[in-house]
Amino acid sequence: MNKELQEWAKENIKFVGNSYTNQSGRRGCVPIIIVDHITEGSCSSCVNWFTSAGNYISSAHFLVCKSGKIFQFVEIEKCAWANGLAKKNIYKATSKVVRSMKVSPNWKSVTVEHEGIYNQTYGALTSLQLASTIKLHEYIIAYVKDAYGHTIKDDRDHIIGHCEVSPSRKPNCPGKLYPFTKVIEGLNKKEEKVLTMSDIRKILGMKDVSDWGDPEIIKAQENGLLLGKHKSDEIVQLGTLMTILNRMYEKLKEELKETK
Repeated sequence: MNKELQEWAKENIKFVGNSYTNQSGRRGCVPIIIVDHITEGSCSSCVNWFTSAGNYISSAHFLVCKSGKIFQFVEIEKCAWANGLAKKNIYKATSKVVRSMKVSPNWKSVTVEHEGIYNQTYGALTSLQLASTIKLHEYIIAYVKDAYGHTIKDDRDHIIGHCEVSPSRKPNCPGKLYPFTKVIEGLNKKEEKVLTMSDIRKILGMKDVSDWGDPEIIKAQENGLLLGKHKSDEIVQLGTLMTILNRMYEKLKEELKETK
């Protein structure tokens, strides 16, 4: 995991799990999917429930609030009690990855709750919530890679909703408007490469030397595109560039007329 992502996690993920948080070991299993959920309640109520001494049935690894805040309840190395599917009912899952499992999906998943109520949001996220969710998914994938040597694929087969694990019990989780496409696009977004002059010279087969443009200046003067003295490293203004292009256009028109 790169240092930037480590710093982001340190600043943005608040660990609130305690001795009451329901969890267990992964029993030797490696996380291969991320399962997204909706809380059906507020951020504070979710935090209170997952840290309550009276909760004996459920937990999740993370929670992303509408404000973009992130809470963690269970370490990724441990199993959260989140997906509610007994081993005998695995065949009911709509996710082909889950159906291929021979153990409880909890052991092979990292779970993320999202603050929201289905009848109000239908799973849609706020802009801050979406940004935090994308970054959290990136962090989870990097963490699992470091801890287990396995890369969770950033596609719809491996980033799924609770409804795809347990369709009969949780048909509306995380919701029909949950932005799976935007999350995955955010994970797959590559930084645009800015071409340097050195890159351009390589593409054009030019030598990477200080006087690389001198012969081109001479050729442009011979072709009537440039007048007067010029240096190859001059900064060209838009007007100058348009003048050169217009001269090229006029020259090409004349040549076409002559060929007719």
